[in-house]
Amino acid sequence: MIAFQNKPVKICSFLAILIYYLPGLSLTTVEKDYSDEAYGIIANLETQTVLRPIFHYHDNIRMMPLGDSITAGEHRVEPVPGAYRLRLGNYFQSHQLIINWVGTLQNPSLTPDFDGDHEGHGGWKISQIKHMINNNLSTYQQTDIVLLMIGTNDFLGSAMAQDALNDLEALLNILKRKVPEVKIFVSDIPPINPQGSKESANSQNAQQVADFNGGLAAVVSQVASPNIIYVTVGSQLDLEDINPDGVHPTKAGYNKMANLWYETLLRPAPLKNIQNLLGSHFNDVITGNETSNLLVGQGGDDWLCGTSATLAGANEQDVLSGGAGADRFILGDTVQAYYAIRGDRDFVRILDFDAREDALRLHGVADDYRFVQQGNDVYLKLAKYPELIAVLEHTSVRDLSPLSFEFIHRSDNSKLTTNNPPNTNPAMCCRHHCNRRVAQDAWETTAVGTTGLS
Repeated sequence: MIAFQNKPVKICSFLAILIYYLPGLSLTTVEKDYSDEAYGIIANLETQTVLRPIFHYHDNIRMMPLGDSITAGEHRVEPVPGAYRLRLGNYFQSHQLIINWVGTLQNPSLTPDFDGDHEGHGGWKISQIKHMINNNLSTYQQTDIVLLMIGTNDFLGSAMAQDALNDLEALLNILKRKVPEVKIFVSDIPPINPQGSKESANSQNAQQVADFNGGLAAVVSQVASPNIIYVTVGSQLDLEDINPDGVHPTKAGYNKMANLWYETLLRPAPLKNIQNLLGSHFNDVITGNETSNLLVGQGGDDWLCGTSATLAGANEQDVLSGGAGADRFILGDTVQAYYAIRGDRDFVRILDFDAREDALRLHGVADDYRFVQQGNDVYLKLAKYPELIAVLEHTSVRDLSPLSFEFIHRSDNSKLTTNNPPNTNPAMCCRHHCNRRVAQDAWETTAVGTTGLS
């Protein structure tokens, strides 16, 4: 559904809307439709990438790495404190996704700016994880996502695969019963190299690991919870990815695991030559490029930006629709207003701005802008220059409220300022318009009404 004239309606033909608002485009214009996605998307036409997370993304996702020393990265031979989380965290940051690693343990040797929280207990078996969860449930109730990889120590103690699978099934049933809303990704475990220096890294235990990995999918299926999901991360490692002890991954092995977690959790894909995009029915972050784009968010609380970081709307006539939900339309960054270059030849048309819940994100301060009512539409212009920024269709100036605007700017000390807490929405400036260092700066956002904007 999208909202047209502030009313949700079903899109009968995305292409028909495209041709109506962008008549210069041909019928062969490439488009992409994500209506069938089960979760929101993060699409960037400028970088030609889309992320399709297999979880509902929101600010400050709490993600728990749960397991043994392979989760911690703390082991005697070639330790890699932080394990796969180092590179995976960098991937999240590169997309400005705010992930809060959680757990009762920390990697003390990591740099201060890395969130080292985790729940990787060296030497622990599946039964010990199960016991801990039974006795410390509150930790897991405050978690959104768990990355579970456990079982290696069971086999170093000569356990049989079926016994370990039975223990894991009992663990998953406890999680299903006690924290049903937490999304748990259950990974298989890395192989054991029988040529390793660790005495228990032998061919018999290596075979038990292989049998355990082979039976894991059936166990997860038997538990039958939509929030408990089987993934293959550990078993994708080769023996050359295991360090000389025969059990723990090398640094390259941990990096490989990070790549696999990234691909599993976010499902990145190319967006080659895409100009017009229809989002999901959930929370989307959609960024356009230097061409005139039609971007439709549909349902959810969407963040829409029609232009690229470099041209800032020059010569573009973009069309945006957020649909239902509280949407943010990004019309400027900390440096400049967008669409403020070619008069009325570049602007953005917003089809369904709902002043009751949507907001415009603008550069500068309120006095930099004025609104003009023209028929059923509101024209947003710069106050001092003949520059049209946006057209809010089927909107009245009288409907606008103090919550309809969010202004961002840099203070005299060149730091971005807003009254939102650090590490807020990843689309704060449509992701690529603000450097990551803003997370360490003091923010200040001013929400104003229409006083003086006439």
